[in-house]
Amino acid sequence: MNTFSKIIYLFSIAIFIYASSLCGVTFSYLYDVPSLFFIIGGLIFTFVNYNFSDVKNTFKIALSSNLTNIEKNELILSKEIINKMWSYVLFSSITLVLAGIIFSLAESDTSKIGVFLALIFIGVFYALFLKLFLFMPLETSLKRKMILKLGISKF
Repeated sequence: MNTFSKIIYLFSIAIFIYASSLCGVTFSYLYDVPSLFFIIGGLIFTFVNYNFSDVKNTFKIALSSNLTNIEKNELILSKEIINKMWSYVLFSSITLVLAGIIFSLAESDTSKIGVFLALIFIGVFYALFLKLFLFMPLETSLKRKMILKLGISKF
């Protein structure tokens, strides 16, 4: 990532935080430890299927600006790992939604349904936040490196 991309990236996070505060959303509403553990649990599945060194190398390749020491198979594996990480996060957020729906429907007290619905959507929010601010920049970086290094544009 070049300096301009980093500035735009940080600016977009600042815009997100500012827009959230304008809507009256405090960040305590967006903080739920069990949902966060559920999403992180989805990321742990990455380490079940790939070596830690491969995942570490994926982040190193995606964040570096040097293309000379990167091989074709490393780029392809890195792109696959990032896509799988997003798939696991998405799967865990969908599982969280389904569990939340089951728990909310099982609750006989109707005054607690709003809390369950909020918890349902916070997991989806975490997944989308990770997609927007982690996975999309990494995917873009890897795709750009594939185009520059290999001339491959369909990935």
